[in-house]
Amino acid sequence: MLRQEIRSGARVRGGVPSLTPNQRLAKLDNIAQRISGLSEETLVISAEGLCFLRTATEQSLLKRFIERTGREVKTVVVFRKEKDWRESWESQLAKESSGVLNIALSENDDVSILGDWYFDKDSIINFWNPFNLIQIEFEAHINILEPLYREIGHPLDNIQATVFKNRRTPI
Repeated sequence: MLRQEIRSGARVRGGVPSLTPNQRLAKLDNIAQRISGLSEETLVISAEGLCFLRTATEQSLLKRFIERTGREVKTVVVFRKEKDWRESWESQLAKESSGVLNIALSENDDVSILGDWYFDKDSIINFWNPFNLIQIEFEAHINILEPLYREIGHPLDNIQATVFKNRRTPI
């Protein structure tokens, strides 16, 4: 779904094949069909890279994909304070051995995955609003899994709070 000019970590690593628009549609349709055939009541699809999606074309492709799964969708976006979000994202990119951080630092702001556009909460909200958007503020929770579990209707009794702590928030 992601527009070609965005060089995500997966693309830099060579993990995303170069496909024609028709090939991409066919691949998305195949994934949607596989999802529609699953018996699980709740599926969680999670990726920071979903925050790259911003254009009307991407939104249209996502809508088509969701419709083809035949499932109800809740979109849960976890926002952080922008300073912490930027630090965390840059740190994550720096861990990549593929040099994605150096590429991001060298690109124009409008396509760099470190550009101001990436951290634009209003654009993210506008993109995801049509998909039953639920917003969670990261810093408001010591254990970010608790609000995520609540939103998907999952029992809270099996959460291992010591494993998934927000270490930037004083306890």
